[in-house]
Amino acid sequence: MSWNWNSIVPKSVEEKGLIILSPLRKKMFYWFGAFLLAVTLWVAFKPKKEKSFAGQIVLITGAGSGIGRLLALEFTKLKCKLVLLDINSKGIDSVAKEIEDLGGSAKTYVCDVSDKEKVRSMAEQVKREVGKVDVLINNAVCF
Repeated sequence: MSWNWNSIVPKSVEEKGLIILSPLRKKMFYWFGAFLLAVTLWVAFKPKKEKSFAGQIVLITGAGSGIGRLLALEFTKLKCKLVLLDINSKGIDSVAKEIEDLGGSAKTYVCDVSDKEKVRSMAEQVKREVGKVDVLINNAVCF
């Protein structure tokens, strides 16, 4: 299909001198438009590079049950090093056992996140024992 300049710019506009384009400039206009269209389509549909969490340290608060437990199990599948915090020691111990059954490992800590001083001391302890945390998921509920 060939492009027709008159389908874009009416003849009356060109006759009135509002747009003066030589045939060469018209062709350049078409090619530039085609180039912009190609670049736009390439940017829109190029494959996205997925982020890899493998080997990263992920700390999840409220990991003893519910959404925190499910997040811990999903990050285990992504080969992360997990740090689990919860006020319920039985809950995080059972989640840690599930993680070990999946082939992962998790370090568990009992912490009440509503107490600022306990959180500060726990942060220092985690930094000393595990290292710098790459991903923090603050899932715990404070009442």
